[in-house]
Amino acid sequence: MDLDSLFINTDYKTVTVTIPCLETVEGDEHHHPHQELLVQQDEEKRGELRLDLACSVSASTDFDLTGQILWPVSVLLGHYLASPSGRALIDGNNVVELGAGCGLPGLVAAHFCRQAIVTDGNEIVVNLLQQNCTSFFNSLKQTTTTTTGGITAPVVTAQKLLWGDRQDLSLLLDQIEKEENSQPQHPPVLETSQRRQTDPVNVIIAADVVQWVAVLEPLLHTVKALLWRDKNNKNSDPSIHKGQDETPPVFVLGIVNRAKVTWDKFFQLAHELGFTEQKIDPTEYLEGGVVPASCREYGGRETHIYHLYLTDFSKPPVLLFNNDDKESPS
Repeated sequence: MDLDSLFINTDYKTVTVTIPCLETVEGDEHHHPHQELLVQQDEEKRGELRLDLACSVSASTDFDLTGQILWPVSVLLGHYLASPSGRALIDGNNVVELGAGCGLPGLVAAHFCRQAIVTDGNEIVVNLLQQNCTSFFNSLKQTTTTTTGGITAPVVTAQKLLWGDRQDLSLLLDQIEKEENSQPQHPPVLETSQRRQTDPVNVIIAADVVQWVAVLEPLLHTVKALLWRDKNNKNSDPSIHKGQDETPPVFVLGIVNRAKVTWDKFFQLAHELGFTEQKIDPTEYLEGGVVPASCREYGGRETHIYHLYLTDFSKPPVLLFNNDDKESPS
């Protein structure tokens, strides 16, 4: 018997997750390129996303393999991304999911964004992500036929990204640029879209990644590096984008308060790195503001959605320049 098999469980089961899509955003009456993927329920003026995901029903003993499980706050983040507010945020953007695990939020985002890249730092979990991406594309073949009429299929890929790793970060940015250059340019679909075409990444998503104090710094440094805008490029200078439809680059986070010390440390570090947080009211993305049973954390812990906006560009990300450099980018 392989010794590793005693500690690693890859006996995955397939679960079907249903995410509601309310149609209440001004301008959302326009036909979305991926509208065929919604299961329509006209009498309620809503649709649904149904995703089949491979996941583990029990955890491996390795703490780094928690991504094999579909956690409730991941489902909650999926609800938010499919809501009018979430769709307006990601429409037309390149979206990166960190610590994606089974990849549910990223696959939900793929229905509405320009391209989604789901990432994880563990090779076993990345293999699971690739499996779920393949299942996702297979389901597309059954629900929509071609890419005619200017309608393109969602773009979603899985890639390894270890937080704080410069090489992984560089490879990810290269992948985004490669995919961006291969796609035709087109305007956002929604009138409420907040897309900024000058930014390679404007939205990062993650669920249940604030668990251990040791990973908070590499996580936040990675987020800052991905959302960073070059201050020398006038097209990317946040000071010239003051329109009401523009927002700073944002980290959309599904979070559970499991330990106060970890929670407090996370937001402290976020403030130090130039982020400003905003808690999202559940009434913005849940019917009646009621958290569904599928989104409720074990043990009764509350699940939340936060926006962390990168608003302070005075200190550049440490991951975007070498320690040997005498000067950081300015």
